[in-house]
Amino acid sequence: MKIPEKIKTYCSKCRKHQEHRAKQVRERGRSDRGMAKGNRKHRRRTSGYKSRVGEKANPVKQSKKRKVLLECSECGKKQEKNYPRSRKKIEIER
Repeated sequence: MKIPEKIKTYCSKCRKHQEHRAKQVRERGRSDRGMAKGNRKHRRRTSGYKSRVGEKANPVKQSKKRKVLLECSECGKKQEKNYPRSRKKIEIER
């Protein structure tokens, strides 16, 4: 999917439509929360069993919903825009 580098859209800080610069956001992985209550409970439940109560394998998705970071040219406020369908890649046109 091709996206123009400059997009005119609404800025909530300026309260009017301004030109925004588009930039692709890198996907961040989930943080490891090993001591969270749910993880502790799961470990306690599965400690005595070998394979009867195990973790489910999560399927790897082929594509994700991509995010684009828009930065206002007037005030510099940044906002994320999600595109509704999954895309393999996003290309920003210069």
